[in-house]
Amino acid sequence: GLIYALFATTMLTYTTFIVTAMVDGLSVSKGTAGLLWACVGGLSIFSGTLFGNISDRFGHKVGMMCGLTVQATAYGLVAAGTGEIGLYISVVLFGLSAWSMPSIVAAASGDYLGPEKAAAGFAILTLMFAVGQVVGPTGAGMLAESTGGFAAAFGLAMGVNLLAAFLCLFLRRAPA
Repeated sequence: GLIYALFATTMLTYTTFIVTAMVDGLSVSKGTAGLLWACVGGLSIFSGTLFGNISDRFGHKVGMMCGLTVQATAYGLVAAGTGEIGLYISVVLFGLSAWSMPSIVAAASGDYLGPEKAAAGFAILTLMFAVGQVVGPTGAGMLAESTGGFAAAFGLAMGVNLLAAFLCLFLRRAPA
């Protein structure tokens, strides 16, 4: 639940503020920013399947760690001010990993809790996600306001995702 909440915190920070950061902080035109955001949407179609396959092949722990690390890289590229190329890579990485965690967490819920309790377990995990949805954009907005830009918020998001990936190391293997 904590890992899923941390994921939501960072994912919602990116989805809430990346277009504003593109336009205001990186001087990207509104049209280009909209096109890049549309690319995120198009690429995100593949994210659940891509990371679900990794999870199926190597386990939920590895699948989650991969998704979180790819997103951390996306956030770090924007935070580091890597320019236009870094922004494009960030958008691709985020799009390809956007919905990586929900599909893995749903599958893990069934594997850990069994078919009788999977829905209830996923509902509780979804409440944890909701907490992250509130905390992330609120905190990132306050941080951006106090620092005059989004670099620190995206840098913090990168750190939080890396923490979540590290916490995955402590997940036990799902019962067979």
